[in-house]
Amino acid sequence: QQLILQARWLKNLLVPSFHSSLITNMLHHHLSSAGPPDSPSLLPLLFPHLRYGALTSPRHVLSLIFKAFDGLRLDLDFTKATSDMCLHLPLTVFFSNISTNHWLLQKGHRKDQGHTFFVIDEILHCLRPKVDTDQRRYPRLLKHLLKDVL
Repeated sequence: QQLILQARWLKNLLVPSFHSSLITNMLHHHLSSAGPPDSPSLLPLLFPHLRYGALTSPRHVLSLIFKAFDGLRLDLDFTKATSDMCLHLPLTVFFSNISTNHWLLQKGHRKDQGHTFFVIDEILHCLRPKVDTDQRRYPRLLKHLLKDVL
């Protein structure tokens, strides 16, 4: 019964209706608080390592929703995601073949999002790696990433 109820709440979160309930709106708010700031609220559902904060406590209602969603074992395809959405995705989604010991998979970098190393090029209308003048936060990591990619 619990899994059926969890699946029902997941459906309400993923497919919002015109008649969404107050609880659904509250869950969306809590989800946005459980993930990185300024990110789409559903990203913590899709990527467990983007979940943090007090709301991820095992005693919080979101832990049941996360557990139900993790049980679905979805293999998501982000090839048609918008450029803006890509900037909020974890960097590991950008690369299809990453060795298990790659620095992107280390604990300190699993939460790094696309906007850390990529920017939307207004002229070419696509994502491009940041250059030295764009990147002030991790200049050495940017060079390391570019070396790995190119």
